[in-house]
Amino acid sequence: MQALFYFFLSMFLASLCFAVPANTLIQNQATATYSYNGSSKEIVSNLSTFRVLEIINHNVITNHPSGLLSLSPDTQKSLSFTLTNTGNGRDSYSLFAKQILGDEYDPTNVRIFLEPAILYIPGVNDPVLEAGDSKKIYIISDIPAGLNSGDQGQLNLEAISNTGTGASGTVLPGAGDGGVDAVIGPSTGAVQDLSFYYINQATVNIAKSQSIQDPLGSNAPIKGAIITYTLDVNLQGSGFIKNAILNDPIPTNTTYIPGSLELDGSALTDSADADVGNFDGTHVRFNLGNQIAPKTIQAKFKVEVN
Repeated sequence: MQALFYFFLSMFLASLCFAVPANTLIQNQATATYSYNGSSKEIVSNLSTFRVLEIINHNVITNHPSGLLSLSPDTQKSLSFTLTNTGNGRDSYSLFAKQILGDEYDPTNVRIFLEPAILYIPGVNDPVLEAGDSKKIYIISDIPAGLNSGDQGQLNLEAISNTGTGASGTVLPGAGDGGVDAVIGPSTGAVQDLSFYYINQATVNIAKSQSIQDPLGSNAPIKGAIITYTLDVNLQGSGFIKNAILNDPIPTNTTYIPGSLELDGSALTDSADADVGNFDGTHVRFNLGNQIAPKTIQAKFKVEVN
């Protein structure tokens, strides 16, 4: 009967949304007034007191419900979660990153970090939260090579109350704030949420075309003709590429026309400066950097036939 009482008490306290802090003293005293033989009388009852018990309750929610896009291989990929103390007292938590069976691969070098970028060491810097407070938690992993688009690597972040765990309504004598009893809430003192990395490799295609304008107003490839080369870069699929550089040698028996570099219709300088174009005397280069598919990019330059 007592266990049932504490179960419903834990559910009630959880619904209060931190309104009554643990160890709060609640007092009540009644008075009665009356008349007797023409005189007014007042009497006072004994003082009834109790302290609010601590409810142990918290949740963990992923900030990447649709997963996190990754390449294969990849490094330092960060899944974030939010840990919230939904109880009514101060609590600390042990954290665990758990691999999941049944997915396509296991992320490697899995570590937990606390905000801001502090490596979590169990039992040394367990996060401590006051009632109602939240904290971001990060699982950072590496992604192995050789994976296919669509492959998932799943991880659970589990947070366990250091005050205690058990069925909802379980009483932990003296374990709450200020030495009051603690009562396990609906979370049972141990919660987890799932997130995942997914592979979606972008593919890159380059199509090169040319147009010719000769000195006679035609399109014959004769001495003095101007050749405009167009490079169409097509990123297909869904993903991103890193550190992309488009490189093209100047053809033999032609001369590069200074100032002819263009990227997506914008003129670029020939020198290695702040923009992404460069002519080094033998090659033209376009530093495309990091790009997200799907996307098309167009680069142009001109040469003259010797």
